[in-house]
Order: sequence, then C-alpha cells, then structure tokens
Amino acid sequence: MIILSYLLTGIGLYGGLGWLADNLLHTSFLMVVGFIAGMIISFYIIIKRYGRDA
Repeated sequence: MIILSYLLTGIGLYGGLGWLADNLLHTSFLMVVGFIAGMIISFYIIIKRYGRDA
C-alpha cells in the first residue's frame, strides 16, 4: 500500500506541477513531462527504499 502511495503521489505531484507550468507558459507538453518525471522519481525512491542490496 505504501508503494502505491509513492507512485500516485509522485505522478500526481509532478503532473500537477507540469499542468501548472503549462498554464503559466502556454505550452501543451509539460504535464506529460511531469507525469513521466513523477513516475521515474517514484520508482527511484521505491527502489532506493525497498530494493535489495546486490
């Protein structure tokens, strides 16, 4: 459940920031960039916190 929370929060937060930047800068691609960045950052945090050391 915590992992799902990290994923949803990262995607929602960075997607929201991308949407805000899209509206302020009158662009149409930053929300997608925010979603992708949020997903990548969330995966990084999950792997860093819950991954096994090799």
